[in-house]
Amino acid sequence: LHRATFKWTSDYTGDPRNITVPAEGGTYKLVCADYQTLRFASMVVEESAAQYGNEVLSTSIVGKWSTAELTGNKLTITIKPNTTGKVRNKLFWLRSDDAIDRVSITQEK
Repeated sequence: LHRATFKWTSDYTGDPRNITVPAEGGTYKLVCADYQTLRFASMVVEESAAQYGNEVLSTSIVGKWSTAELTGNKLTITIKPNTTGKVRNKLFWLRSDDAIDRVSITQEK
């Protein structure tokens, strides 16, 4: 396993590996240019397999204020509005074969 810097295309105008979200929340779509099949690194392979045979499946991580859905090499992150009065941070770790990288979310207060 080694750290890598995945190349992403995104509808986010800044660095898609370090997304700053306004307090109102939002949805961000990222596509990995390096790998066709990704999985969440925090899940065991059986739970996070984005592919079953030749069929690409969708898998997701749902938190109190964030949802990340992965289909093949497409990652969609949805952040709920922040009403805590504090900045919130979240890391999503992604893996393909033996390469691992992360997408960092910082939500403004």
